[in-house]
Amino acid sequence: MTHMLLCRMFFERFNVAGFTYIERPLASLYAANAITGVVIEIGQDETDLITCFESQLNHGSSFSVPIGIRDCERYLAHLLRSNTSVIGALSPPDRPVQGVELDKRLLSFARFLWQSGHIKIPMEGEPEKEDDGNLDIAALLVSGKERTVIEAANTKKKTAQNKADKEREKEMAAMDLVSVQFGDFGSIVVGKERHRFCEPLFEPMLLNSVSIPIQTLIDMDGQSQPIPPPKDLDFLLPLPTAVHTIVKAMPLSQRSSAYFGLLITGQLANIQGLGVALQSRLSTFLCADRIQSETRTPSTQPDHAQAIKVPEYFAEFRDKGDYYSAFLGCGIVAKMTFGESSGRNFVSKAEYGEKGPLSVLELTPTIL
Repeated sequence: MTHMLLCRMFFERFNVAGFTYIERPLASLYAANAITGVVIEIGQDETDLITCFESQLNHGSSFSVPIGIRDCERYLAHLLRSNTSVIGALSPPDRPVQGVELDKRLLSFARFLWQSGHIKIPMEGEPEKEDDGNLDIAALLVSGKERTVIEAANTKKKTAQNKADKEREKEMAAMDLVSVQFGDFGSIVVGKERHRFCEPLFEPMLLNSVSIPIQTLIDMDGQSQPIPPPKDLDFLLPLPTAVHTIVKAMPLSQRSSAYFGLLITGQLANIQGLGVALQSRLSTFLCADRIQSETRTPSTQPDHAQAIKVPEYFAEFRDKGDYYSAFLGCGIVAKMTFGESSGRNFVSKAEYGEKGPLSVLELTPTIL
C-alpha cells in the first residue's frame, strides 16, 4: 500500500514522467558495488540494521538499537568534563557557567569535534607516525653576511621561538593532542579522549555513567519533542552483537556472504576506522580459529568479516564518505532504469494512466 501511495503522489502531485522505487539500504549497497551484506545506518537516536542477499532485503531480520549520534555526543561531553583545558575555555574564571548552560557548551563542542573530522578510532597494531627531522629554521632565515647586527639578533630570537614551537608540536603529536578553534572560545586543546566518541555503540552500558540528559540535546537543537522514555535493555545491544543477531536470522548458506558486506551509513560513516573497528570486534562470533585446525571448517560457517565502502573511483564522493551512499545508489539505479529503451523497470505516465497505482507492483523489480 505504501508503494502505491508513493506512486500516486509522484504522478498526481509532482507530475513526473516516470517512477520507480528502491529502498535506501539497497541503494547504499549498490553504491558500494555490492548486492549482499549488512547495512548499518546510525541515526540521531537509534541505529537500524538490515540484511540483504542478492538484492533482496530481509525485513524479517531487521533490528533497531536505541543508541545513536546523540548518545555518542553525550558520552564525549561527559568525558570532556575532566579536561581542564576544555572546562577552562568553556567556563572561564571571570565568567563561569554551571548546570545546563555548561552541558550545552560541552555538547556543542563534542558535536564540533566529530563534525570537523577530529575523531578517529585507533586500530590495533597501527604504527605511530614519526617525524622525519627538524627543519633548520636558522638556515632559512639567515641569508648572508650582509645582515645587520639587529637583524641577526631578531633572527636568533625567531629561531629560538620556532624551535620551541616545533618542540611543542612534537610533544602534542606524541600525546595525540590537537588544538582547535571553537567559536568565540578561542583555541582549545583536546587529548585522546576525543577518540572514544563511538564507544557507546560498542559498549552501551557506558551511558549509565553519563549525567547529561538526552533532553538537553533535544532542547539545544530547537526541537519540541517530549522526554524520551528509558531505553529498553532488551534492545540495548552492542553493535557487533546486533549484527550477529540479524545475520543468525538468515538461512545458513547466506550468512558467510553477508559478513563480507558490512556497510555503515549515516553521518558517522565519515569517522575514520569505524568500519574496521566493527570488523575486528566481530571476530568473537566467527570461526576463524578453526581454519588452522585439522578439521576442515564447513563453507557455510562464517570465518571472516569485511567492511565495505563507496569505491574511490567516485571522485565526487571521495571526500564525503559513505554518508551519501544512498543518494549515489539511487543515482546509479535511475541512470540504468530510466535509460533502458524497453522501459520495463519503471512506471511511465502512460502506464500509470492505464493501470493506476497498481502498476508500480508490476513494473518495479525491487518491490517484487
